[in-house]
Amino acid sequence: MLIGPREWQESRIRHYKRLKVSRSVERHLRPLQAGISAALTGLAEAVEDGHVTVDAKGIHLKALAPQDEPEGLRTARRHLFNEIGHV
Repeated sequence: MLIGPREWQESRIRHYKRLKVSRSVERHLRPLQAGISAALTGLAEAVEDGHVTVDAKGIHLKALAPQDEPEGLRTARRHLFNEIGHV
């Protein structure tokens, strides 16, 4: 839905209020920039710690080591499949 220039001039304040955004670009962007800055700082720390690599193809996480199988899982799985069958 596009709003014509005349209607925008007449009703823009109502639209801003309805969207719950500030009419001030700086006030609207400040929290977004802070969030991006914090995320990039976290990414830089993860790269420095060797948990993440960044290259031309994207951002890559190290593969996780497999977890040990919880005790009793095989028995629980067998009982479940015996009761309801394979789904």
